Amino acid sequence: MYKYYVPFYYLILSRLKSNIDRVSWIIIFIIPPFIIGFSYSKIDFSEYIFIFILANLAFYSLYEIGYLENDIQTTKKEKNPTIRIKDEDYNYLNTNYFKVISIKYIMTLFLVTLLFFIIEDNLMVVAFIFILFVSRIFFYLHNFFRNRVNILTFFILAVTKYIMILFLLMPFNELFVPILLSILIFPLLRTIEHSSRKKYNLIKYSKIIGNHDLFRLKYYIFLIIVSLFFGNKLMSIILGYFFFFRLFSYLLIRKKIYKRDDLKTKDIREG
Repeated sequence: MYKYYVPFYYLILSRLKSNIDRVSWIIIFIIPPFIIGFSYSKIDFSEYIFIFILANLAFYSLYEIGYLENDIQTTKKEKNPTIRIKDEDYNYLNTNYFKVISIKYIMTLFLVTLLFFIIEDNLMVVAFIFILFVSRIFFYLHNFFRNRVNILTFFILAVTKYIMILFLLMPFNELFVPILLSILIFPLLRTIEHSSRKKYNLIKYSKIIGNHDLFRLKYYIFLIIVSLFFGNKLMSIILGYFFFFRLFSYLLIRKKIYKRDDLKTKDIREG
């Protein structure tokens, strides 16, 4: 059962069950951070790709512990838990839970050690470790709480996915603009949507958001106008990328080619 130790395997097994889900995940969580990171980096393309791959392997090896923690440990405390994996997977992971997460910690440590040898400025690797630490702590808190605190933990988790690569490539005094860009293009929107779920009982707020698919289009149109006004080409390009992706998704749903779960009622405990 070594497959459970492979980075990304459990993410795919438990959360990305269809081809559309997997492609969407790549479009949302891989391509934009890749573009932003390379745009602000000062290294050649081949070196950047290698660092990007190692960073994501390290980040998601650790991040998947949060998924496992939720699915194997947290669900035991819930009255009506959401079961995302088959019985055989659950039984193995429940029996070997500490072994699996221990190996994932070791893999993360090994990958981070490689980054120390590859990246000249070790302070950047230390900053990356700090982001890993923040991600792990907030995922634990995300699984622990069952109230509006989850809005904050959800936001932090979404942000760490986008900014972790930046800390490996840039000094602290150059991080503000790319981090702000990274937050605006997706994590902020996703958190706004998440906070409108019924479990948070923010009724008036939910009514303002309305239909999520239409709200997404309005959100990106507004930010595209703002980015054009300030002349930020990179932001305009990435926002346009997201707008057309959301427009395409909206049309697929309208044509009933793709059916998406209702974000307001389905409790997905992840960032």
